[in-house]
Amino acid sequence: MHDIVAHSLTAIIVQADGGRYIGKQNPEKAVETLNTIASMARESLEQMRGLLSVLRDGDDEDIRTSAPGTDAIPQLISEARANGLQVDYLVQGTPYPLDSTRELTVYRILQECLTNAIRHSGSDHVQLDITWGANEVVIRAHNQVTDGHSWPRGTGRGITGIRERTELHGGGIDINNQNGFTVTVRIPRK
Repeated sequence: MHDIVAHSLTAIIVQADGGRYIGKQNPEKAVETLNTIASMARESLEQMRGLLSVLRDGDDEDIRTSAPGTDAIPQLISEARANGLQVDYLVQGTPYPLDSTRELTVYRILQECLTNAIRHSGSDHVQLDITWGANEVVIRAHNQVTDGHSWPRGTGRGITGIRERTELHGGGIDINNQNGFTVTVRIPRK
């Protein structure tokens, strides 16, 4: 639930703040920003409904069929860029299909890394690398931390969520705050 709510609300807040300032100079751009906010809110509401259906009915079919996977990563990155984050994205190796829970895990980890970069680093740049190895997928997110920002900040729920998702699949996580902030996650292929 944290993944859906925190990412969505952070993106909506960033868009709303930007729209408020740009609206004075460029009303057309402000309308475009409002359309983006509405789209993000609708998508988030759909994801929350799927999650609530699982919690209420115990049937996870809705969440599995609507859950984003690795094919949705380009859209996730586009949204981060629309929120003012400069994202350098590098894919190494040939992507391969994963089971649905691993697909969602990769997506949610990238989503959380982008959200953390927007909320906590003070920087407008993040480097995302995904390496599709023979036996594992390695995700690395790195961003500089600007003056006045230090790690860790926030509640730590996002990093805890990354750790829990990773360990669920028998993977590992490394967090390094030397020369910025780097999260490296290894998720076994099977």
